[in-house]
Amino acid sequence: MTVKIKKQELLDVVKANLAKHKEIVEEAFAKYREQAIVELDSMIAEAKAGKRIRRYVNLVEPVDQTPEYTKAIRQIEMSAEDLIELADQEFKCYVLDQWHWKASFTTANAMYSAKALEG
Repeated sequence: MTVKIKKQELLDVVKANLAKHKEIVEEAFAKYREQAIVELDSMIAEAKAGKRIRRYVNLVEPVDQTPEYTKAIRQIEMSAEDLIELADQEFKCYVLDQWHWKASFTTANAMYSAKALEG
């Protein structure tokens, strides 16, 4: 099934989805940095105390899929059509914000962002 959506309406939806995505990413990276600093300070203290020197920070880096949204927005903006036809999978991504990577994005960022679990 396909659906035709007004270009500006589709742009508005994708941009709103991107804004929510960026909020999650910003919150996740802020908390990640805080936790990384705590971990690194601990590693320095242990090294100064003569303990075994750890060389790895045991934190999962947050995920940012902003380029996916940027690409979609640019494609829509460059379309010469006033009505954009979307296939079912495109509709799921652009409108419903259900990308193929969404589950892994949520899992990775939920460690640092409460907003990641909201949507």
